[in-house]
Amino acid sequence: MTDTSDFERLLREMEAYAAEHHVPIINENGRQVFLSVIRDLRPHRVLEIGTAIGYSALLLAANGAADAHVTTLELSEERAALAHGFIARSSYADRIEILQGDAGELLTKLAGPYDFVFIDAAKGQYVDYFEKVQPLLTADATIVADNVLFRGYVMGEEKAP
Repeated sequence: MTDTSDFERLLREMEAYAAEHHVPIINENGRQVFLSVIRDLRPHRVLEIGTAIGYSALLLAANGAADAHVTTLELSEERAALAHGFIARSSYADRIEILQGDAGELLTKLAGPYDFVFIDAAKGQYVDYFEKVQPLLTADATIVADNVLFRGYVMGEEKAP
């Protein structure tokens, strides 16, 4: 799949799948900001924590540098398989690597360096992920975390699950 319209159709199919199966993907407002940041920075080596069905991994690959490589981590074997299926249908399949397993453990095994990190996984683990990615970053790396105010956990007394 190399045609822009084919890629857009794939994204619309993924959005429909996510809506039908209640899979969280980046929402429209967040997506616009996300794409603006990616297009401005044009990262080359990207780490994504939380693949889901591969939607944001595809956005990262398509909007990053021409040689962007995305390593994405997914806990769920089922979701990693779904993501692989969707990504395999794109022209970015050779630039996206899906690692299935616990991100907290996988992060200790990665070599880096990454110039962009997108954290969109278990909200209660964000601090752990943030600390574990530090040795993997370039000097000018950017970290973006989705849903940091998720259900008010960051602002409230209750800890995020």
